[in-house]
Amino acid sequence: MTDPTFGEDVEGESLEDADKKPDLKMPKEMAEKEFESWAEQFRIDIDENEMDAEERQEFRQIKRRFVYCLTNGITSIAENGDLSLKLIDSVGGKSEMIFRKKFKGSAFVFMDRYKDSQSVHKTFAFLAAWVQWDPKELTKLDSKDAWFGMKMVALFLGG
Repeated sequence: MTDPTFGEDVEGESLEDADKKPDLKMPKEMAEKEFESWAEQFRIDIDENEMDAEERQEFRQIKRRFVYCLTNGITSIAENGDLSLKLIDSVGGKSEMIFRKKFKGSAFVFMDRYKDSQSVHKTFAFLAAWVQWDPKELTKLDSKDAWFGMKMVALFLGG
């Protein structure tokens, strides 16, 4: 059985059935449009026709989980374009992580502190700059929240 937090099939239930649930915070179609709008704000190319098979598979996985989190109120997008993720467990007194629409290029500089073989460290450095957290706090995140953050970085960086 996989974890339902990110919309994987659980006991015969799938995301295709998600919009039939009465407790949804946002209809699936609206969540997909929100995803597209959010990606557009960051100038993320979401045209699957331009992706190879591996990129397409990774993109669809990220999109699916992003949409699932929106439909179930795990994430929300503010009017200013910031994406807020409700954390499973609070970290350092924080109960949410905010992916800011506007952040500085220093996020790329922070990645340079690590070797190419330290891809997780590089990703966490970028993520920390994006959400304005201390990188050490990110290591205390529940793995599902850390996964979501890492995938948002991958989506933003295009791979």
